[in-house]
Amino acid sequence: MAHLEDLGFRIVDSRMEFITHTHRGENEIIAPVGEFRRFEPRDWEALTEITVKNFVDNDQFKSRYTNREIFSRDESLRYYLQWHRWVLDVSPDLFLSWVDKDKYVGFYSILRFSDPQSIHPRYKVGLAAIDPEYRSHNGQNLMQAWLFRETR
Repeated sequence: MAHLEDLGFRIVDSRMEFITHTHRGENEIIAPVGEFRRFEPRDWEALTEITVKNFVDNDQFKSRYTNREIFSRDESLRYYLQWHRWVLDVSPDLFLSWVDKDKYVGFYSILRFSDPQSIHPRYKVGLAAIDPEYRSHNGQNLMQAWLFRETR
């Protein structure tokens, strides 16, 4: 990256937000394997492990926070774990754990914000990850649907 900047390029950070209106589904959402449930404090170690595998140490995942020219591994880990803490502090009811027997196989988190211009809150997806062995089950969509259906 430094080489590109030496050639005159500048790295620019951008941000986009997509806003849509949605309605809660009425059909029960069931995990295809195991169960969906709210995050529990006992999940923290397994959540950290799956976060490391899917974000921090995953060469296939591209993010400025995993670029070791910019952020160390420890800084990257701290960033992703802080996302979890933020959701758990602000919207703990919107943090889902997917477990299969004793195995923690996935999570999905959403932040809820008050919107002063609307009677409806705004939501922002936090982080989501699924163990590779469970990715063929459409889990991320199901977890999101479960959270919105089960949260009032």
